[in-house]
Amino acid sequence: MTHKEIIESGLLELFALGQIDPADKYLVENAILQSEEVRNELREIENSLQHYAGIHKVEVSDGLLDKVYENIDNAPSATVAESSHRSSSKIYQLIAGMAAVFMIGALVWSLNRYDDLEQEYNSLSSDCESIRQDQEVKNQYFAALTDIRYKQIPIAVTAEEFQSEIVLYNNAQEEKNILMVRALPELASNEAIQLWSLKPDQAPIPLDVIQSDTEALVEVAFEDATATYAITIEDRAGAQTPNLDKLIGTFAVL
Repeated sequence: MTHKEIIESGLLELFALGQIDPADKYLVENAILQSEEVRNELREIENSLQHYAGIHKVEVSDGLLDKVYENIDNAPSATVAESSHRSSSKIYQLIAGMAAVFMIGALVWSLNRYDDLEQEYNSLSSDCESIRQDQEVKNQYFAALTDIRYKQIPIAVTAEEFQSEIVLYNNAQEEKNILMVRALPELASNEAIQLWSLKPDQAPIPLDVIQSDTEALVEVAFEDATATYAITIEDRAGAQTPNLDKLIGTFAVL
């Protein structure tokens, strides 16, 4: 068998995998000693197998070519015909084994990818449903703003430094309040605005804390018999007593 035939027969692959018959091993070892081309081909096969093993977490021993020279004189001989028959069988086994590995790997990858896509789909579906619900609520608010049962009350600002654009939509018939915030004075990172109910001869009643320094359209608490609602700047956690030094303004309901 010529060196070219040895290269093309698949014996080098079996040799690199340690799956070669002793007689074939003898032929390959002699070819390695005699041919630079065979040695180079074996090195390329070793590199390819090492790369494949690295991907699949399998370690392939290094220095395989060096071990050949230590055992070169100990291998038994065999006829070319016997070698060719056995090598063909080994090649088929090798091809079938590698194909099975790739098929299993592809299946595992596909299943993992399916799980990832399913999770991504569920996440996006949840986000879309949340956005849809938020928009539905806002649409209801906007519809309420045109309802004649809602009384539109702009805020009466207490000082120039607290210039704001806030409108309270009060529906005493259905006991609902909607607050539209278009502009606020500058708030610190730990501050929010808070709604209060003011009744004659009573302490201010703390209501909603609105943690927004930009535009907002939200339904807020309705307090029966409230004469005036007020907005103050408070800590983001809210307060039980209004900070009158930061009273933005009031809404006269009655």
